Amino acid sequence: MCVVGTGQANAQQLRSLGRSLGLLALLRGKLVAIVPGPPLIVGELLNHAYARARRAWTEQSDQLYAELAKHQARLGARYLNVNLGSTSTFAVDPEDARRRLPRIISTLQATTTTPLGFDSTDLELQRIALTHYDRTRSPAPLLNSIAKTRPHLDAWFALIERFKPKVIVMAADGLMGSETSVNSTEAALDTCLRFAQELQHAGLTPDDIFFDPGLGVLGHDPLGLIPRSLELLKKLSEAPELRGTHRIVGLSNLTACTPKALRAEAQRAYLEQALPLGLDCILANPETPAARAAQRSFHLRA
Repeated sequence: MCVVGTGQANAQQLRSLGRSLGLLALLRGKLVAIVPGPPLIVGELLNHAYARARRAWTEQSDQLYAELAKHQARLGARYLNVNLGSTSTFAVDPEDARRRLPRIISTLQATTTTPLGFDSTDLELQRIALTHYDRTRSPAPLLNSIAKTRPHLDAWFALIERFKPKVIVMAADGLMGSETSVNSTEAALDTCLRFAQELQHAGLTPDDIFFDPGLGVLGHDPLGLIPRSLELLKKLSEAPELRGTHRIVGLSNLTACTPKALRAEAQRAYLEQALPLGLDCILANPETPAARAAQRSFHLRA
């Protein structure tokens, strides 16, 4: 359920809380990982939540897919996230997605050398994606994502060990309903430490690993997932075992229920607090003011 119309108040509350968290960390001398520059942008327009992606899928248009890829690359996206799944208003047959994915990959890679990310919990679709992805044309792709609750986790690790993609780990998966923030963030950190060890055992480097702390929705965050994400970012940045890894959030999730006129302010308010805590990558529409501003500058405000 979304409570519409509270975006401005939530943005102000988020900014105040985030400043408190950031200042507390600085006073204690525990903030050990500050992002040295603007975050990497993973462009999300190749997703059926966007009308342009739905049109490309419906018309089976190589040209429209190519335009979306070029457009995001021009705006500075360092990865292009590909999500061929259904939405609440747009149904996609999983078999159709698996069948059509190789051609879409070929079209995108013929258009730009920007690496792709494959956003799906479908193990078979990820296998098809990694099999057809041409590593001679683009750097390593981004597998989005794995989590401790994912079925057949051994098969996921076997796939990762074979193809060596970069990988997003859902840090707090299965913990979002926890009533105790401290306990849940500690458990999420433990999950990340174990995943980091196992992924490196599978042949990945720290630079290949991205941790997503999870992000709540402004206007409906009864469990406090937004401040919890900031706490977890801080813990991930402090952990010496995770040095060299990345931290990523899906910025659009934050404002899924926020009136359009307030989204930019809310997103900037979150980034203002999250970037100093170690966030160095965002999954976002690269057209949005927050994503563009994040690329232009980076400021630590206590």
